[in-house]
Formats: sequence, C-alpha cells, structure tokens
Amino acid sequence: MIPLPYGGSNRYQVAWKDKLIAIGIVAAILLLIVLFVLEIPHFNRTLQLWPLLLIALALGITVGSIIGWRQRARVKELHEKLAVFLMVVVPFALFAPTLLHLSNRLLPRGEVTQMEVEFLSAEGRVSERFGIQKDQDVSVSQYIIYYLHNQEVNKFHSQRHPFPQAKQGDKVLLPIQTGLWGFDFIAPIE
Repeated sequence: MIPLPYGGSNRYQVAWKDKLIAIGIVAAILLLIVLFVLEIPHFNRTLQLWPLLLIALALGITVGSIIGWRQRARVKELHEKLAVFLMVVVPFALFAPTLLHLSNRLLPRGEVTQMEVEFLSAEGRVSERFGIQKDQDVSVSQYIIYYLHNQEVNKFHSQRHPFPQAKQGDKVLLPIQTGLWGFDFIAPIE
C-alpha cells in the first residue's frame, strides 16, 4: 500500500454510537414501510376510517413537531433547523395513521358483536400475478361485499364469500369489534 499525504487523518470520524443510531433509524423506517404495506388490506374493514386517519395525522404532526422542535437546537443555521424539523415531522405524520390503525385492530377492547346490515351484492375478483393464461381454470380469489348501513353503501374485501346464500335486500349479520382507540372494524368472518 502506498502511503498518502496526511493518511486521511483530516476526515471526520463517526463515533460508533452515531453509526448505531443511523442504522436503527434506517431499520425503523424500513419496518414502518413493511407495516404500512401489510396494513393496507385492512383499512377497508374499519367503519370510521376518516376520523381515525385525521386524528392519527394530527397526533403524528403534533408529536413530530414537539420532537422536531427539540432536535432543531442541535444545528445553527436557519435552513438546517428547518430541514431537521421537517425530517422529523414528515415521517411522524406519514406513519402515525398506520400505527394507530394497526394498534386499533390488533388490540381490541370488547367482544365481537353482530351488526345487522342489508346485503347488496358480492363481486368476485380474479387476480393472478402474471395475468390469466389461455386454457387456465379461473377461480375467484377475492370478494368485494357491498352492504347498506345507516342509508349508506359500504364495502369490504374478503378472501371468501361470507354470505353465499344471501340475496340482494336480505338482512345479514356482520361481526363488529371495537378497537383499542374506540374505532369499530369488521372482525374476520369465519
């Protein structure tokens, strides 16, 4: 090896603590992205979705702002303070709805109750990863169930048809459960 002038001693040396913090932040962001992707199919089963999302967004912005405000003191320039503040607030605002929805769904407060709704229709969907091939037997892989509740048309997705004998206008019972934060969701239908 050929020795170079100064031998790189003028480089900024990163402490192990800072390296571990950076690796932890990257791992946490990747975990949150995976949780977000896995939680997407469950959003349509929540009955009061928009209030949950708005409350989670406001909570994420508030918590992110408090933490961002404290972290901005580490830098001196105004544009750096703004960058640090936004780099803390934006991820909190983006991932708070996912975490609130996930905790609401996985930590239910009460027992499953039955809610009577009017069945409207069930549409079968076929989804194949690479499309449907010629001469391939096609089977339904997902159902979209439409129902009427409080004079409002709603829908949810299911892997199987939960009401195979129901016809349009029939009254059916949906299993409803209240989550940790008080938002109702359709429990898995067995």
